Amino acid sequence: MGPKSLAVLSGAVYVMYMKTAILYTLAIFLSAASQLPAVEPFSAGLDGLKEPSENVPVLQPKAVYKRADTEETVRPRYEEKCIFHAVASKMRIVISEERPAPGVYYASDIRVSRFAEAIQEQWGMTADRISNVYVVKTNEIYLADKAVYYAAHNRSIDDSLAHEYAHYFQVTYQGYTLEDMDDTAESQAVAVQTWFRENYISKAPERDLCSF
Repeated sequence: MGPKSLAVLSGAVYVMYMKTAILYTLAIFLSAASQLPAVEPFSAGLDGLKEPSENVPVLQPKAVYKRADTEETVRPRYEEKCIFHAVASKMRIVISEERPAPGVYYASDIRVSRFAEAIQEQWGMTADRISNVYVVKTNEIYLADKAVYYAAHNRSIDDSLAHEYAHYFQVTYQGYTLEDMDDTAESQAVAVQTWFRENYISKAPERDLCSF
């Protein structure tokens, strides 16, 4: 056998060897695949979801908090005249019938334009909503009356009225003018307001507020 014939024979042997190796490998793969568990087909969308097993923890939704009704309004729990006399007593004021008590107006009962006009004349300011203010010239108290406002500031409309009554007494009985309404005057009104809240709002009063 010449060199050429030997080369042809060697090539044929190599091809047979490679075919045998491929067939052997394929046989092993098919045998292993037959041992795998069946796989369920995937269904797209919500229909493909399944209930979690008992061993899988389920995340609960966070608590849902109901937002306060921003349109709910409030009124003082005490009569205006009772708060008036309580503040006078705290400030050691002897009330005179010759000096009329201020009118009290609640935001939901009046137009903003009326309040804006009063504020413009007193302080030269513009206003697009009603806030807690004592207007000297007209002898009027304006009060915001949305429940959400007082809840957010941990106050009550009663102690806010007490604050404005304090300003009334400063002007009408103690001789303050608008120019005198500095930090000292405001601090006194805040002190009266805090006293009223702590003694008549935050806890049951020790005496009847209207026993004057």
